[in-house]
Parts: sequence; structure tokens; C-alpha cells
Amino acid sequence: PTIGNLTFADGQFSLQVNGQPGPDYRIEASTSLTHWTPVHTANSPAMPFNWTHSDTGGAPRRFYRVKVGPPLDP
Repeated sequence: PTIGNLTFADGQFSLQVNGQPGPDYRIEASTSLTHWTPVHTANSPAMPFNWTHSDTGGAPRRFYRVKVGPPLDP
């Protein structure tokens, strides 16, 4: 998948995911690049899809990645 249209405004981070239709996509967040937490799963979404993370407070920096599956577990 490709990630584009990254924006951060009013405490909300948004991105657009574009990829192959059919598989599931999971967005994960991390503050350390070591431990990742799933924050959104889209089951066979229409492409492209937009996603907004409104719970960005409390972390001085946050990293995001997109996994494609199934399987989606490590």
C-alpha cells in the first residue's frame, strides 16, 4: 500500500491509504518503533480510504504503519 495526504490539525492526525482492493488493512501506532498497537482495521475497504486518529494527545511523537493481510498478526 501507499500512504499519502498526511495532515495534522487540531490534535488529529489523518492519512490516506491506497492499495489493492480485497485484503484487510490494519493501521498500527507506536511511540518507540519497538511496540506497535493496532488503532484501526479495515476489512476489504474501498480504495483509497481515509483514516483519522483523534487520540494523539499524551505522546510527544507517534509513528504509524500499515499492515496488509490476512494474516495480520505479527
